[in-house]
Amino acid sequence: LVLADVARTDRISPWMSEAQRAQLINAAVAYMTSITDYRGFTPGEGYRHAPAHTADLMLQLVLNQAVTKPDLIRIRDAIATQIAPDGHFYINGESERLATPILYMAQRNLFSEAEWTAWFTSLAGPGPLGASWDNWFKSETGLSRRHNLMAFLTIMQTNLSLTQNPAFAVQRPGVEAALRAMP
Repeated sequence: LVLADVARTDRISPWMSEAQRAQLINAAVAYMTSITDYRGFTPGEGYRHAPAHTADLMLQLVLNQAVTKPDLIRIRDAIATQIAPDGHFYINGESERLATPILYMAQRNLFSEAEWTAWFTSLAGPGPLGASWDNWFKSETGLSRRHNLMAFLTIMQTNLSLTQNPAFAVQRPGVEAALRAMP
């Protein structure tokens, strides 16, 4: 959580060298893709919330104009690994936090509508279920995947529908295609 604030300071008034920023991006991507602790709120301890807190860090990196498209691709793809983790149902607002850096990535104007559509439709695939969604309702993996993807995509759709910012329009067709592909 503190790293998000460190990244924010560099975004507002750049002070990191390219090497330091690259190290932070590498660490953030590595951590996001390795998360297996999905606890949200733990009574007596507070929020653990690894996916959400890491998404906050990713948001600050996404908003930083010094972060390049290749790094944004890595960040986007790292976030994708946590949108629908196998067998876990998000219930503590994780989907919204994971959607935010993806949403704001559109403001950078570095990805085409075709690139976003390909990414969102790929994201909406059956993943660990195999070639199709046919039996999604017969396992925790299928149920959680659908639940988490629908939460993420619905949050994206809601935000894209409500914004007046034309930069976000590039993501709409992809999100709509992904929602149509869901069972």
